[in-house]
Amino acid sequence: MTETRAAQTVTSDEVRAVVERVLAQTFGPRDAERARPDETVRATIDEPVGVATTAPPMHTEELPLVAVRRPEDATEAPTTEWNMRALLGVGGMGEVYSGEQRSIGRVIAMKMATSDAGGDALLREARITGRLEHPNIVPVHVLGVDDRGVAVMVMKRIEGVSWRTLLRDREHSQWRRWETQHRDALEAHVSVLLSVCDALEYAHQKRVIHRDIKPDNVMIGPFGEVYLLDWGIALELDAPPPRNHALCGTPAYMPPELVAPELSPPSPATDVYLLGATLYEALEGRPPHDAPNLFQTIAHAYASDPPAFSKDPPPALAKLCAEAMRRAPGERTESVAAFRAGLRQWLAHRDSLASSALGQQLLDSDARSRALDARLAFERALRLWPDNTQATDGLARAIRLMFLSEIARNHGTAARASLAELEALGAALPEDHAALSALDARLAAERAETARANEAQRQLDLSGWRGARVWLFASVTFACALAGALIGRAPAPTFAMLLPADVAIVAIIVVAIAALRRRLTANRIGRQLAAVLLLCALASTAVDALGLALGWPVLWASAHRLLAIGATLAFAALIELRALFVSAALAGAGAVAVVLVPERQATIVPAVLLGINVVTGWLVSSGRIRSTDAID
Repeated sequence: MTETRAAQTVTSDEVRAVVERVLAQTFGPRDAERARPDETVRATIDEPVGVATTAPPMHTEELPLVAVRRPEDATEAPTTEWNMRALLGVGGMGEVYSGEQRSIGRVIAMKMATSDAGGDALLREARITGRLEHPNIVPVHVLGVDDRGVAVMVMKRIEGVSWRTLLRDREHSQWRRWETQHRDALEAHVSVLLSVCDALEYAHQKRVIHRDIKPDNVMIGPFGEVYLLDWGIALELDAPPPRNHALCGTPAYMPPELVAPELSPPSPATDVYLLGATLYEALEGRPPHDAPNLFQTIAHAYASDPPAFSKDPPPALAKLCAEAMRRAPGERTESVAAFRAGLRQWLAHRDSLASSALGQQLLDSDARSRALDARLAFERALRLWPDNTQATDGLARAIRLMFLSEIARNHGTAARASLAELEALGAALPEDHAALSALDARLAAERAETARANEAQRQLDLSGWRGARVWLFASVTFACALAGALIGRAPAPTFAMLLPADVAIVAIIVVAIAALRRRLTANRIGRQLAAVLLLCALASTAVDALGLALGWPVLWASAHRLLAIGATLAFAALIELRALFVSAALAGAGAVAVVLVPERQATIVPAVLLGINVVTGWLVSSGRIRSTDAID
């Protein structure tokens, strides 16, 4: 019931009511104004009435007499065992002096009560502390009363500095020693907290909880010794709980159950919370319940919202701190030993954890572009600590982002390699395989389209004609020029003279095509051009043969020859080779010239044929001939 109550979210009205009640139970009208949030509040610890305790209180009359020689007794001979020296400090319940144990010359500390209430608290603290014999707890040598009836506790004198001083003063001389023992300040603070955990775990085994863990109550000796001090408000768990519900502890650090014990009775989880609060101060440089006045500090402690970090601490330590400071005791880190294990794990694997944190930061900043850098950080983390689950998860996330990036860039081989790595990590998802299959299908379609485009381009490539076209067009040009010269020398051309010239030109073209067939017919456009040339020669031959058979005048045959060649070229241009319209137009113009100047037909016809051959050859060599499917 109490844990459930503590886990609930509290309202502002509830917080105000609880804090006002607690302040009224603990302080007088003016005392609350003088109290500091970072100082221990020591409410009277009443024993329950009519209930026997496991460790009954010890009255001063039952204590042995401790012969104390005070400073004002300096004139007397030093015959006492315990000699008081200088005043070290004054608290709410007593005073602490330095001293000496005369018989062995040992430096000691002597704590003396200054009131009846202080005497009860001193006896209780001495009884609890004396039971806890641990290297990180100050040993109690003697408990008794002096000749004035004042309770006296003789303890080991601790030379050193409080942990809070070192947290506040980075220039303190103690840091010179620490810097030779630790890599940085945070590692030094964690090592101190580990020693505090050792003391607390021992105390919990003895069924004692401290309730006031904070940097002020941790002393660090000149050689790195760590002592957990001030067990004055500690509780013995085997004894019935105290009847008084007044505030007890340090408000700037305390858990909600120390503000309102009805939420949950103090338990080892209380000390776990205080460990988390102390770690928070080591990380942030301030107490967790840092508020301008006591009321707000206690309200913050009672609400115990999750701690907020402003200095970007190591994620592992921030998580450990947050888990230890959960409001409900049952939800906190399960024990001091578990808290200590978290600290030790961070120390042992801090470099690996730092690399993991860097990888996470890189992924969160700009996942796609920094995925490779993040992967390298996670891989380094795993080399340092193979069991780093954070790095393993981060590595899988980084590889998946790289996989998705390769998918987006259509890099099938790289994507397949990334997927294989995901499978090796056991992190491959069904959608990853589906994405790769879709990419493979898309790439296969692109390859097929590329192959088709390449083949289409090859069919239109005339680069193979470079040598062959010279011989082809040179042969046709030579034949046309020779035929024109022979015919031009005759007094009147006849079909008997034209037909042999036609046959000779056709034969020359056929021979040239046959001789150069591998180059001329290697692709479609080569075959088309060769066919056009041959068809033009055959058209000329057919016209002359038809003229001879029908008895046409040679003039008609000349005009029809050029028209037939022009029609052949025009047809070829309409179907495939658009640039041949130039040659077709030249043939048409020649036909018109023959009609208009019939007496010059013997010169016009060979000249036009020669011109058609030259123009067509130029169109081929200049690359102006293109197939219509390439244009469209």
